[in-house]
Amino acid sequence: MIAMFLSPGNMRWLLISRGVRSFSQALLAITAPLYFAALGNSSTQVGLLLSLGAVGSTVLTLTTGFASDRVGRRPLLVIIALLSGLGAAVLSLNGAFALLALGGALCTVGGGGGATGGGNWGPFFPAEQPLIAGSVRDARRGEAFAAISTVGVIGGAAGALAAGVPALLQAQLKMPELGAYRVMFWVIAATAVLLTVALLPIREPAIERQAAHQRLSRASFGIIWRMWVSNAFSGFAYAVMGPFLIYWFHVRYGVGAGAIGALATVVNLCMIGAYVFSPRVARKLGSLRGIVVARTISVVLLVVLTLAPTFVIASAVYLLRLICSAVSVPIGSSYVMGISEPMHRSRVAALGGVPAQATGMAGPTIAGALLGLSVQAPMWMAVAGFGLGTATYGWLFRGMRPPEEIPPPSRGAPNAVASAR
Repeated sequence: MIAMFLSPGNMRWLLISRGVRSFSQALLAITAPLYFAALGNSSTQVGLLLSLGAVGSTVLTLTTGFASDRVGRRPLLVIIALLSGLGAAVLSLNGAFALLALGGALCTVGGGGGATGGGNWGPFFPAEQPLIAGSVRDARRGEAFAAISTVGVIGGAAGALAAGVPALLQAQLKMPELGAYRVMFWVIAATAVLLTVALLPIREPAIERQAAHQRLSRASFGIIWRMWVSNAFSGFAYAVMGPFLIYWFHVRYGVGAGAIGALATVVNLCMIGAYVFSPRVARKLGSLRGIVVARTISVVLLVVLTLAPTFVIASAVYLLRLICSAVSVPIGSSYVMGISEPMHRSRVAALGGVPAQATGMAGPTIAGALLGLSVQAPMWMAVAGFGLGTATYGWLFRGMRPPEEIPPPSRGAPNAVASAR
C-alpha cells in the first residue's frame, strides 16, 4: 500500500481522496441521525430524512455513471465533493425539516455506506472504481482495491472518533447540544474543500472517454442485470445496516454518539486487517467464492447481533461481522471491474447499483416505522435481505471469471464471462 502512495500516477491521489472522503462520511453518518433526533424528530421522521438522503445519493450516482464515461470521471468527482460541502453547510442552519432534507440529499446522508463503510459506496463509486482499475495492471487490481479500502477505513476511524467531539464541547465548553453538532457540519464542509484539492491532480486516458460513446454491449448488460437481481435484496439491507444502525444502537441500548463513535473507530481499525488479507482470500478461493463465503458468515453473525442482550456483546459481534463482511468489499469491487469492459465501467457500476439505491431509499423510512413497533423488526429485515442477496449473487455470477483468474492456455479461447451470458 505504501508503494502505491509513492508510485507515480493516479493511485496516490485516489488514496488521499478516499481517506478524506471516508473521514467526512463517517463523521456525517454518526452525527446526522443523532442531530435529527436532538431536533425533536420522531424515529419515523429520522428514517424519512435518511431516505431522502438516499434519494439524493441515487440521483447523483446515476448522473455520475452516465456522465463520467463520456465527459470524464474527475470532473464529476469534483462536482459531488463541492455539493457535499454545500449540503453540510445547509444542515448547520435553523433545523427546519425542509432544509434538513435538502442538506441531507446534497450530502447523501444514508447513501454512503454508514460509519464503517470506508467510502466504498455512494455517488463517488461509479467514477472512482474505473479510475482505480485503470491505474494498475490486472494482476495488481485486487491489491489496489484492498489498499483503497484500507485507507478508507483509516479515514473512517478518524471520522468516527471525531464524532465524540460534540460531547466534549458540551462538557468542557458548556456548548448547547445543537450548537456542538453544527460545529461538526462546518468541519465536514471544510473537508469537502480538501477533497476537491486532492482530486484535481488526477488524470485519465482520453481514449476511454472516446470509446465510451458506444452503446452498452450485450456483455455489459449481462453483468448489469445480474447485479440488479442480487443488489435489490442487499440494497435494502444496507439501508438498514448503514445509516439506520447508528440510530438503532441508540434506541436499543441507550448509548450516545461517544460510545457509538468509539465502536465505529475500533471497527474501522480492525477492518484494516480484513482488507489487507482480502487479496489472499481471492487468490486462494477465487473472487466469486471468496465473496460468497465472507458474506454468508457475516449474515450468520448478523442474526447473533440482533439477539445480543447488551451493548458490549452487540459491539463484539458487530466487530466480527464487519470484519467478515469487509473481506468481500475489495474483492467484489475488483471482480466487477475485472469482468467489465473498461470504457463502460462507470455505467456498469452505476446501473448495477440502481436496485440497491431504489430499495435503499425506502429502507430507513420503513425501518424507522417498524422500530416504533419492535426494536428487533428492522434487523430481521436486514438478515433476510443480506441472505437473499448473497445467495442470488453466487448463483447468477457462477462461471464468470476476471482476466487474472483465467488460466494462460485459455486466454485465446472465448472468455468465460461471455459464455455465461
